Amino acid sequence: MRGVEALTRVAGVHPAAAPVILWILLVAEQLAVRPPGMTVSIVGASVVALALCLRRSHPLATVLVVLAVLALEGPLGVSARTTSLPVLPIFWVIFLAFAALHGRDRAFGLVAVAAALTIGMTFDGGHLDLANLEHSALFTLALCVPAAVTGSYVDSRHRYAAA
Repeated sequence: MRGVEALTRVAGVHPAAAPVILWILLVAEQLAVRPPGMTVSIVGASVVALALCLRRSHPLATVLVVLAVLALEGPLGVSARTTSLPVLPIFWVIFLAFAALHGRDRAFGLVAVAAALTIGMTFDGGHLDLANLEHSALFTLALCVPAAVTGSYVDSRHRYAAA
């Protein structure tokens, strides 16, 4: 069993519950804060939640769709300075890339992670902001490393159990 899926099975909850809960949190934050780009962010949260519902059957597609949404939100006017919950999909996608992808798929997913994060941080709030890229790099690294380590651990445990 893997991470969130293991918890949902133990609790008797459908695996789609976690993406739905994430969607509720993302939309609730947008409605509470009402930042610029709120509509784009709500549509993005909906696409992210739908993609995460397919994470078990199509992990690479899920990673790429979520990253595309996160990369496009910045240029379309969503600012990371006004919302904090998009950190959760980033953490989840990095975890998924290390836990469920292997070989070329993992390499492709990780290149997509780097590209999406760079684009999202460079075009914060619809404006080119190179200073934001510099300031966000350490935070992003701090976010990515635990997710990658956790995903690798889950993958190794899953392979060990299968052997």
